[in-house]
Amino acid sequence: MLHRIFAAFFTFLILTTSHLFADTVRLTSGNEMKGLVVDEYVDRIVVNTFEGEKTVLRKDIKDIQYENEETRLLKLGDEATARGKYKNAIYYYQAVLKLDPDSVAARDGEIAAIRKQLGSGTEKAKEEIDLMIALEETTAKASGGRIDTYEKNVQNLLGLKLKKDEENNTCYIEEVMPNSVSADYDIRKKDVISAVWNDNVKYMSYEGIINKLSGPEFSMIKLSLERKVDFPEPKRLKWDIGIKEEGYFIKEASGLNASEKGLFIPGDWVLEINSVSTRYMPKAEFNRLLSDNNAPLTLLIKRDLYMTREKRR
Repeated sequence: MLHRIFAAFFTFLILTTSHLFADTVRLTSGNEMKGLVVDEYVDRIVVNTFEGEKTVLRKDIKDIQYENEETRLLKLGDEATARGKYKNAIYYYQAVLKLDPDSVAARDGEIAAIRKQLGSGTEKAKEEIDLMIALEETTAKASGGRIDTYEKNVQNLLGLKLKKDEENNTCYIEEVMPNSVSADYDIRKKDVISAVWNDNVKYMSYEGIINKLSGPEFSMIKLSLERKVDFPEPKRLKWDIGIKEEGYFIKEASGLNASEKGLFIPGDWVLEINSVSTRYMPKAEFNRLLSDNNAPLTLLIKRDLYMTREKRR
């Protein structure tokens, strides 16, 4: 029952946000039905509307006008997840990724569906259950020893030591262990952790962040990092910048010296230029600031990483 309420609410959001976010079923009677076509059969279709799911016979349908393919597949993935059909959801999200390999919504949706599918199993190893119980206890009830458990888990499975800067209210990387998962992803000292699974951690306590980073071995985590990168001689640099709904990102840069080439990778988001936020910034202004030849140039970049917790032996 609960998933049907969620699905109805989800469809309400689709229908009330914009007409572009809905399929239109034109009937032979001359009427139209707007919603999301969630199931299609030889003789009928099922449409999720604001009033709930409705079954429409093929013989009563004149035609169906679908929204654009990528948006439609994303909505089908979200709808399948809401209904507990995780395998179907994974199929839809993977279809979106074939159309747009950089789709953050599809990547996050796919990983969430996989995690829920795996979590729906009834049998788990005793060791995994014990570890999950230990890690999911609330920080408020945790003793100093429990915080140590979180820290050891993060060090062993991610290869990270963290430190909280109370003055600037940030949590940054104090050390990256050699031959660790984090080393493989080129995480560096002084990188700031900004989010875990898109949850902003800026105002969390150190204990809360450590708790959130902890997890069983071989489980997946999405980590968002921020890094300040300096270019003392920006005149020789040429930038290829892309833009998406989330903001500006780096496609490519030329003219970099050897030390600058490792500071960022294609796909990193540009949050600030010389301490000026790029959020809601017009592209002309963004390009002007980026091409300003007054040295130095400092960028605040954000990188989203999908990592698997793994103990290196």
